[in-house]
Amino acid sequence: MAGDRSEPDPSGSGPSRTRVLSAVLWPLAASARPLRPRFEPDDMELEKPGVVEVNLQFGFVQSRGPYRLVMPDVEIDIGTLRNIEIDLDWTYALEQPFDHSAGDNVWLSAKFGLLDVPDGAQSSWALGLQIGPRFGAAPGAHGIGFEGLIMVSRQRRRLHVVLTSGVLVDPAINDAYRPIALEAGVDVVLDLDRRGVWSLVGDAAGVYFASIDPNQIALSAGAQWTPRPWLSLSLTALCGFLPGGDVWGIMLGYSQKFISARARR
Repeated sequence: MAGDRSEPDPSGSGPSRTRVLSAVLWPLAASARPLRPRFEPDDMELEKPGVVEVNLQFGFVQSRGPYRLVMPDVEIDIGTLRNIEIDLDWTYALEQPFDHSAGDNVWLSAKFGLLDVPDGAQSSWALGLQIGPRFGAAPGAHGIGFEGLIMVSRQRRRLHVVLTSGVLVDPAINDAYRPIALEAGVDVVLDLDRRGVWSLVGDAAGVYFASIDPNQIALSAGAQWTPRPWLSLSLTALCGFLPGGDVWGIMLGYSQKFISARARR
């Protein structure tokens, strides 16, 4: 028949070969996770022993595919010793059409204040380290990974700047591969008054993957209101520039500190 195009291609480059290549490459493409929560550079604040700080962020994020609702991005900081705190980081999100989650793995880490050197009445340098295991909680992830960051902080009057760099080895994805990456970023806070009630906040971050995940570059900027030393509210906008990152988003943050009876003494 004139319309029959099912004859085999003797060169092996026709539809049958295309189907074979698709079948071979599909597991690899499926194992890649292009939608990854962005890397957020942290500050160098260490909670005092007996103080617990809970940071929550809720918002809407548009990726290069579906959008998702972050509900919430959780960070819990627990002050243990004078220069050590224990941190727990996790993100839970619902992705369009809201029939599945798109969260991140759980990072349990210890943050160490290694060095704090004043060089003036209102200026100082500080050095810190944050390391710990990452537990599989993202879709398809299982097992244990690792993340380690080194931080250099500079405070000069009302300006606080923290430079961060480190390495990420995430739990395995579908028994196919492990996401492995180098991370770097800068976190900036500018207090607009002497008490730091109103502040401008922002960060820039980049992630270079040695694995098959696409790279990320992301920026964020916003404002923070701290009416009490133990309470903060923030509003932040974000945007991304590489295939591995989000296009844009808006996040509402809530942070509160809880002080034990022992810490009040």
